[in-house]
Amino acid sequence: VSTQSTGSFRNGHEVVAATRDAASGLWTVTFVCVQSGVEETVRAHTVVSAVGMYDVPRRLAVRGEDSSSFVSHRIPVEWLAGLSQSAAGAANTLLVVGGALSAADCIHFALAHKNVRILHAFRSDIVQQAEDDCSICRFKDYSGDYREYAELYGWMSGKITPPQSYVGLSQFVVEEFRENGDCVLVHRVSGERRIEHVDQAAVLIGSEPDFSWLPQYNVDHLQHIDNKRNPVACNASTYEADFASHLHFIGPAAGDNFVRFATVHSFGLTSKLLARRQSPRTQDATNER
Repeated sequence: VSTQSTGSFRNGHEVVAATRDAASGLWTVTFVCVQSGVEETVRAHTVVSAVGMYDVPRRLAVRGEDSSSFVSHRIPVEWLAGLSQSAAGAANTLLVVGGALSAADCIHFALAHKNVRILHAFRSDIVQQAEDDCSICRFKDYSGDYREYAELYGWMSGKITPPQSYVGLSQFVVEEFRENGDCVLVHRVSGERRIEHVDQAAVLIGSEPDFSWLPQYNVDHLQHIDNKRNPVACNASTYEADFASHLHFIGPAAGDNFVRFATVHSFGLTSKLLARRQSPRTQDATNER
């Protein structure tokens, strides 16, 4: 991670705490350089969280998930890189669990590597699923920038013949991971059980943001945030938190399901910040950010 800083940007730094003083109305924000551990503090009138949803991976809560060495909750980049450097031979099997965009990204990333056989387990009947409940379904008719998602939707639904290295396991869920590499999967409707031996498993069923750096509000207002079912409670126009002044949330945590298409959050936030900048109260402050 680069730690070079340009102007007001702090690359390679992590915010560890942000607290607001009720008397002055100012925030004290503490962040740490991830390489050196050097801590720095700034004061600010406004804090904007745009951290996304990728901090704390969700888990299946099945046997062996946390004790099996071959199970990860991220795209197994290093494992795949190791395959690219190894000699050609029998294919290594990767189990991908999940039916949304993170799982899709993992599958297409894995397909770019040699000697990989992909088992893809997803719990839903994707053909019957509504688009509001299925992020991959929104791309089924795309032929442009996101054609990879449309292609995967075709494989998952059976409408497009997949490559030989991809095997879709529609409506299968994991019952158990075993340390020897065996995975027990069960069909949600028929009850069919199958045991697949895999070299690596990636459980990609979503994640939650970590707001422990907002200790004043984390416990009461920022637990189990979900962009569709439980977004942060914000003003619909300015994206200021309902529970704290001068604290804004933009992106998935505030209910934007696909942030790369969004402009509304940024416009609403910018409008509010400009209005504050023009107010007499903020013009009197000096040496604050």
